[in-house]
Amino acid sequence: MNKVIDRGATMVHLLRAGGFRVVFSEMRKWLYSNTTFLVLCRDLTLPFDAPPAKIPLTIRPLEDGDISNLFNVNALGITSEGFYYRANRLYLLKAGIGTCYVAVASDNTPCYMEWLFTSRDNEKIAVYFQGLFAALAPDEAQLEGTFTIEEFRGQHVMPYAECQIAQVAKECGIRRLISYVNVRNKPALKGAQRAGFAPYLLRTDEWRLFRRHCTSTPLPTGTPYPFDVEPSTEKNQRENLANR
Repeated sequence: MNKVIDRGATMVHLLRAGGFRVVFSEMRKWLYSNTTFLVLCRDLTLPFDAPPAKIPLTIRPLEDGDISNLFNVNALGITSEGFYYRANRLYLLKAGIGTCYVAVASDNTPCYMEWLFTSRDNEKIAVYFQGLFAALAPDEAQLEGTFTIEEFRGQHVMPYAECQIAQVAKECGIRRLISYVNVRNKPALKGAQRAGFAPYLLRTDEWRLFRRHCTSTPLPTGTPYPFDVEPSTEKNQRENLANR
């Protein structure tokens, strides 16, 4: 119930701030939409060289001092989309699920956040996400809530950070890392690919009158990312993914 109240408050704030497009988009999605996600995985038992970021970064767990920088919904120049993304991640932080990791620049400015969930979080995940994600096995972990501060985008922060978080997970006995990415989010898919992830499932979310139904379909080993297919077949692949 608290999550519903928080989402409602976010929508009211967006309307007051002129974020009609974001509110309309979300309402339309909840009324009637089909959204497709690639479920990605990485086998942490296999060697992988972490790609470098374009700027020096340190990866560490979130500290109290980071919150005002990462979750400031009243920052100057923030867009309605930026407000919505920050608000959603603030709700996730309040839920106390898993560990939030941040990437900080050389001056200790936090520029990126992402959560690591493990099987110890299964009960909280089921409640907060209302059955959206499959339960994690003891040797599995999930990355969720990726967000890069706007001025740091294009610096390859995400793949570098995910590789460092993957190393932390591996040292804790995790063998497989999972991530869910919207098929339309090309930058996030490219970042995941650089971090060693490969497609293994396709999940479709069907929203009908504020009710969501999810279906998952296994993908053949070696299924390419949408942007790795020939231009002449890319459209067909997108259509096939959407219709699965």
